[in-house]
Amino acid sequence: MATAYDRSAGGGKAAGDAAGTSTCKSMRSEIWPVILSVFGRPGCRRGAASSRWPQRHCCVAFLPLGFISLKSLRSAPHQADSKTLGGHLRQRRNESGLHQREVASRMAVSEWTYANWENGRTTPGTVHYKRIIEFLGYYPHPSPCSLGQRLLKIRRCFGMTSRQAALSIGVDHGTVLMWESGRWRPTVQTRSKLERFLTQYEPGLPDDCWAQAGAGPRNRPADAEISTSLGDAGPAAKST
Repeated sequence: MATAYDRSAGGGKAAGDAAGTSTCKSMRSEIWPVILSVFGRPGCRRGAASSRWPQRHCCVAFLPLGFISLKSLRSAPHQADSKTLGGHLRQRRNESGLHQREVASRMAVSEWTYANWENGRTTPGTVHYKRIIEFLGYYPHPSPCSLGQRLLKIRRCFGMTSRQAALSIGVDHGTVLMWESGRWRPTVQTRSKLERFLTQYEPGLPDDCWAQAGAGPRNRPADAEISTSLGDAGPAAKST
C-alpha cells in the first residue's frame, strides 16, 4: 500500500518528466531548422534534385565573403552592309536607337516581316518601299542607268503597282513589267506617253544612296543616253 510520501514523490517525478519533455520539444523545434539548413534532410544527398522539383535542393550553399566577378563572352558588333537593303535598314535603325518592332510599327508591317527584310530573307514589294524610303530618307539603291530601273524607282518611291503605273502611262501593265525587265523597248507610239510619265514623276524622286553618302553627283545617264533608250526600238522591239 502506497503511502502519502510515495504518492507525492510519484507526482513530482511525473511533473518533472512532463517538464523535461516540453523542454526537449522546444529545443528540438529551435535547433531542427538550423540542422536542416546546414546538413540537409536525413537520407537525402546534399544538393540533390528530383525530376519533380528540379530547383529544390536539400541544403543551402553559402558563398565565401569576398569580391565576385562574373565573366561572359561578348558578341561582336554587327557590321552593316551598306550595299544591301537590309544593311541600310539596320544602320538607320541603330543610328535612331529603335527596336525592330518599333520600325515595323512605323511601316505598318509585322515584326517578323521587317526582320526578314533586314536579314535579306525576303524583298519588300513596291507598296512597302514607299515607307522604307521615308524611314531612310533616301533611295537605298544606286542611281538608275536604264529605262527599267527608272520605272522601278518611280513605282517604289510613290508606292505604285504595275497596274497603277500602266494606267498612268496609258498602256497595259504587262508592258510596264516587260520594260522593267528589259525585254521590251518602247515603240514610237508609246514613247511620247512614257516621256510624259517620266517628266511628271522623276523631278520629285529622292536622292539615291550614293548621293546620300556624298560620293559625288548622281550617276544618272546623260540626256543623249536617255533619248537613245527611248528612241527607235530596232528589230528587238515589241509592238504594244
